[in-house]
Amino acid sequence: MHTTFLIPLLLTLLIVTATAVVAGYATAIAAYWFELRSTDRHGGRADPSVH
Repeated sequence: MHTTFLIPLLLTLLIVTATAVVAGYATAIAAYWFELRSTDRHGGRADPSVH
């Protein structure tokens, strides 16, 4: 009876954690990508208006 409630809870926590990790990585990669794009566009210098 107790395990029946515990398994879906653990699965939900696992899914939420995995989603948070993936979202974190995606945000970091996107930020890095946009930084590279802005550096390329301005002749090797980062765009001062972004910061």
